[in-house]
Amino acid sequence: MVRLLTLILGPPLIVGLAYLLARPDVPRSAWPWPAPSTVANAAELPIVQPPRPPVPGVGDSSDAALVSACQRKREDLMRRLGTRFFSIVHTPFVIVGDVPAAELERHYRETIGPTARALAIAYFDRPPSEPVSLILLSGDEAYQSCVEQLDGQKRPAFAGYYERSDHRIVVNAATGEGTIAHELTHALGHFDFPDMPEWFDEGLASLHEEARFSDDRLRITGTKNWRIRYLLPALRQGTLRPLESLIGEARVRPNQQAVDYAHARFFCLFLQERGLLEPFYRKFRLAVAGDPTGSRTLHALFNVNDLGPIDQEFRSWVLALERPTVRAIVPEPVPAAESGRDGRPRSSDKKPAGEP
Repeated sequence: MVRLLTLILGPPLIVGLAYLLARPDVPRSAWPWPAPSTVANAAELPIVQPPRPPVPGVGDSSDAALVSACQRKREDLMRRLGTRFFSIVHTPFVIVGDVPAAELERHYRETIGPTARALAIAYFDRPPSEPVSLILLSGDEAYQSCVEQLDGQKRPAFAGYYERSDHRIVVNAATGEGTIAHELTHALGHFDFPDMPEWFDEGLASLHEEARFSDDRLRITGTKNWRIRYLLPALRQGTLRPLESLIGEARVRPNQQAVDYAHARFFCLFLQERGLLEPFYRKFRLAVAGDPTGSRTLHALFNVNDLGPIDQEFRSWVLALERPTVRAIVPEPVPAAESGRDGRPRSSDKKPAGEP
């Protein structure tokens, strides 16, 4: 009888157990898909949230610790900023702003989440081990007030910045969601590649301030943007320094930041269009101890001993970007209220974060 029951009931039990273990709706990783958000305003503090159940395939103590750390970070920011602020949490992101929680959710849904996911697919293998906070302000006045409140000083960048020591992004959201994408690239990149030199750090971040998502929103691709205004005059006037000089120095030039940022940004775009940006990122990250600027990695990537010919090719490519593109049909402009909903992080003609 026991044998008969085993033969009858055994196969369904085995199939059911196999389904539970392999069913596709169970997330396999906590990165880049975060936990569901929780929403609060300052009046609701203190906030106590039960620990999130372990994520199958990931749920170790460090994951639970990150969830708890995000809640502590949210509570701290809300106490510091006051009752007019709202907050949501999508681990590892703590998103705070002087706008309704629904607006914060929109920023997460349309820009923060898709950008983080696309960057993780293309470049970043190491997820944040600490909370990344994003403080989104509704305009110039709110932005400057918040900056002084948090850091005790004014900052020349009116669009936004990333405070690396605190893993904190502060953004004037009125300048466009391209600013959020720029600073988010800094924040996530510093966890994955902390030794990135400034030229590449700023080049990669500014590449994504004007970018387009693929139809499935799994890939993000930089496009031409306003920084070419600084690059073209330097190129035409013969003052654009050689590529070897840009990548050979630890920092961009303080008195030529606008040109150097544009130079780095468009060189990253140049690499991207040749399918070389992702390989360069990964090879450079692996070799950075012996190649702190990336120069050796670039030489190997192009299989050259001298970057001079690559520099000339880059300059010709930049000049060609100015040529108008003939279009059979000119689309109507997207209304301002709808900009950024076509798969492209919002941007604007204003200078984004880090621009002098």
